[in-house]
Amino acid sequence: MVEWKWASVFHLSQPLAHEAEASFSHPNRRKGGLERLLTELLSDARTGEKGLAGATGERYIVTSTLGQSLSCLFHRAIAQSGTAISSWSVNYQPLKYTKILARKVGCTYAETADLVDCLRRKNFRELVDQDIQPARYHIAFGPVVDGDVVPDDPEILMQQGEFLNYDILIAVNQGEGLKFVDDSEDNDGISAAAFDYTISNFVDNLYGYPEGKDILRETIKFMYTDWADRDNGDMRRKTLLALFTDHQWVAPAVATAKLHAEFQSPVYFYTFYHLCQTETRPEWADAAHGDEIPYVFGVPMIGATDLFPCNFSKNDVMLSAVVMTYWTNFAKTGYPDPLADAVKQSAQHGLLLLHHRELCRMDTVCRNQPIC
Repeated sequence: MVEWKWASVFHLSQPLAHEAEASFSHPNRRKGGLERLLTELLSDARTGEKGLAGATGERYIVTSTLGQSLSCLFHRAIAQSGTAISSWSVNYQPLKYTKILARKVGCTYAETADLVDCLRRKNFRELVDQDIQPARYHIAFGPVVDGDVVPDDPEILMQQGEFLNYDILIAVNQGEGLKFVDDSEDNDGISAAAFDYTISNFVDNLYGYPEGKDILRETIKFMYTDWADRDNGDMRRKTLLALFTDHQWVAPAVATAKLHAEFQSPVYFYTFYHLCQTETRPEWADAAHGDEIPYVFGVPMIGATDLFPCNFSKNDVMLSAVVMTYWTNFAKTGYPDPLADAVKQSAQHGLLLLHHRELCRMDTVCRNQPIC
């Protein structure tokens, strides 16, 4: 079992409003930098294909040669909903997708140098407006292992300890994989046939056609079937959501946390459970990719916006204050909550904050069950 130098795991859900006093000024809303930043973050979170979310970008700074040259400029990192070892964080076929884009904008040159020159002469809007669909669970445009800025596969670099040894706060949301389940949503949930096909497609896209593919497929089906309710379409949809969330976000985040801990980095890990329900969100959905954004930036303190058309309550305001406090405390001191009575105070507001030396499973209550 990995020995953590110092680890905290806390469960963020909607806090209770009682026994908490805070006064918030409502800043004048100014269209500009903040709104543009939120728009870009939300676009990345919702599409997952126009660019990389901040957490993955942060991980590449930490593992790249660029990060080495910037080592004097920062000492801590927050990786929310993404790491450099997720399947969608690396583009392993950059030339393929570059040529697809080039054909769409009329750059049909045989020589790569001529093709690149043609693309550079195009207006940026013409380039970003093109719909380039990558293979499922992958990304069309993103970081490339070029041997220079990113000298090797990020997972190999991390296993070798070739990364900046910083304090790190890692986070995932409860239902990150919602976008992969939306495509197959039905009023009655997911049929057995659709469930089987989705898992087969999942294995094919991520693992190709390896020897033992059938065993892998059947193992995933076994692990992500609720055998007590195996004929329930809603339950099949729920377990598929768990599969996508575990494989694409949770497992890479846990692996990243353990690798940092093995090299004596202070590591913090939390799961975000809360979401603001909107008309476009299925009732069965959990906190999906990007649902933490309004709480990180204090949007509930301002009220509903075009980007976040939620009916924010006092409890949402309190949760946002807690999230921002954890983030800013970590940035300033290296500890999300350095107060000695943090556990007691957090429990009063519907939060779970535990200090221990093992990473726990984040269910409704963390019972010190280490991840194997």
